[in-house]
Amino acid sequence: MSAQVEEGPQRLLLPWSRRHRELDAVPLPRVLLRRADAQPRAEWLGVEEWRGLSPRGRAQADALVAGLANVRIRRVLASPSLRCRQTVVPLARSLDLDVEVYPELSHRAPLERLQVLLEDDATEGAVFCTHREVLGRVFGALSRAAGSPVPATVLPAASWTLVGGSVAPLSLVPLG
Repeated sequence: MSAQVEEGPQRLLLPWSRRHRELDAVPLPRVLLRRADAQPRAEWLGVEEWRGLSPRGRAQADALVAGLANVRIRRVLASPSLRCRQTVVPLARSLDLDVEVYPELSHRAPLERLQVLLEDDATEGAVFCTHREVLGRVFGALSRAAGSPVPATVLPAASWTLVGGSVAPLSLVPLG
C-alpha cells in the first residue's frame, strides 16, 4: 500500500478507492421534512395539489440549503403536491440532484407504503418532503413501536433525522 506523507503531523492518505469504500460504510441519514409554508388554503381557488408556497415558504425553502449543508444527501424525494416539490427544489439544485416524486409521501398514501419506502436501503441518504399530517402518522407509529417522543408541533420546513433501522428501532432526532 502506498501512502503520502505531508509536512507537519504525519498523515496516512489511503488510496481513493479505499477511502470511498470506508465513507460508504458509514450509514447515511434519512431526513424527514415538512413542506415549507404554503399559500393560505382560504385564498386558493384551484386544485389542492397545485397550491404552492407562500413568499415566506419560498424563503424557508431557500434556507434549507444552508440548514442541511452538513448532511450527506444522495436523493431528494417529495410528495406529488406542488408545495412539497417547491420546498426541495433549491436543495436539489444545490446538490445537482433531481426531485423524485413519490406518491407514498402524499396525504392519502397508506402509512404502510411510506414505512416500506423509509426502510428501503435505496433511500439511505434521502430527504423525504411530506405534509404535517403524514409526519404526524409517522411520529405516532414510531412512538408506539419504539417509545420515541412525538414532537408537539410540526412547523413548516422543520426536519428530523430518522435513525436506526435493521439493527436498532427507528427513532427521530430533530435537525437544527
